[in-house]
Amino acid sequence: MHPNLRRAVIVVILGFVGYLLWYVNGNAVTGDQSTSMSKPSYVLRLIPASGASVPVQDRVGIDLSSGFDAYLDLNGIEIRNVVEDPTADGLVRSGTGTIGYQPAVGHRVERLASGENCVTAFVWKQEEGRDTAKPLRWCFTAT
Repeated sequence: MHPNLRRAVIVVILGFVGYLLWYVNGNAVTGDQSTSMSKPSYVLRLIPASGASVPVQDRVGIDLSSGFDAYLDLNGIEIRNVVEDPTADGLVRSGTGTIGYQPAVGHRVERLASGENCVTAFVWKQEEGRDTAKPLRWCFTAT
């Protein structure tokens, strides 16, 4: 094979391999990204991420864009009440748009179930009201 032809073939092969690596790396689905393709744009983060493995005392919640609100259903237990004290039994809203629930002794949910747990967040635009809430469900494992 002529040396210039060999160089051209090597350049084409390396270019193709580089493209494949770029494509796979840019489209890989890992960790919290596993739900990013299916969640609405106003959902910034699921807590914990879909498919994650977490301790049974871990916090659950959702991080929303400004102007949205939500309540949670954790394994069939609806949690709507908002509390100021993060140690109280209810939803805690932070100023950043995060709505969370912390299982603890004496709360409706004292700890996450060992194995699969599922959260449904009922999310609505604040200006449209709670009656327009749309469910968003994800599951994770607690150990």
